[in-house]
Amino acid sequence: MEKKTRPAGAAMAAGTLVSLGVYLGLVLITAALMVRGAVGEEAALPVVVLWAMAASFCGALVWVRRCPWGRMACGLAGAAAFAAVVSCVAMAAWRDGAGWLQSGWLILTAIMAGGVLAGTVGRKRGKRVKRPARRRL
Repeated sequence: MEKKTRPAGAAMAAGTLVSLGVYLGLVLITAALMVRGAVGEEAALPVVVLWAMAASFCGALVWVRRCPWGRMACGLAGAAAFAAVVSCVAMAAWRDGAGWLQSGWLILTAIMAGGVLAGTVGRKRGKRVKRPARRRL
């Protein structure tokens, strides 16, 4: 029985869409909390940076589990794809780019950190780590 192989492009698209979905959902929840007054405006940037890292981690984990390359390469590639999409949307949203250039590097750094974290802790599908038997005293 042959093992089914999925194209790497499907995993790439799925991972990037997971990142975008998680990021959009978390930012919308943060915006709703800001409108209600539960989160202050001064905390908006740190919260968005944290959400960017969490979203990048989730999407990069999909890349790590489904792509045929190494773990760290998949994690960084997933983070880079998400960073490219976020950068393109940000540059299209701000005409002068001043707001993005001031704090955008924080978001991009957090996105890449999420990819590195996913490449470090993620593992490929189907591979189990054998643990040595415990010795009884």
